[in-house]
Order: sequence, then C-alpha cells, then structure tokens
Amino acid sequence: MLPLSGASAVAARPGVMFLAEDDEGIDKVQRGRCALWAGRAIHPALGDLEGLAMDERRGLIWALAEESGDVLELPT
Repeated sequence: MLPLSGASAVAARPGVMFLAEDDEGIDKVQRGRCALWAGRAIHPALGDLEGLAMDERRGLIWALAEESGDVLELPT
C-alpha cells in the first residue's frame, strides 16, 4: 500500500520512490519515510499532476500536469 492517498503516478529507482499526488506535488519515499519533495512553490503546475517518468541515468524526473499539459523536468 502506498503511504499517500490520492497518488496518481509513481516513478522509482532502487531504494527511492517518487509519488505524484494530484493536488500537492511530488512526494519522495525513502527508508520508510514519505515527504513532499517538489510542490507548488517550485512551479504551479506541480499542483495538478497526472504522470511521472524517470531517467535514472541522467538523474531526471518528468512530471506531467493534467490541465495545462506542462511537462516539468526536475533533477533528482
């Protein structure tokens, strides 16, 4: 079970999971702890997420905003 209600997407690498929460942003789950990692303070589109993708080799996460269609590139 995910440690967050309202999760709409997940991206992971060994030992770390990133969860998109529809209204708040991206939470990072690591070592049993879940905390907001990237939210609206970084970009307003992070308050309307629908998907995540990760490029582990380049250390990037792409977040897709549902309404605006914005794709945000965030370094991990």
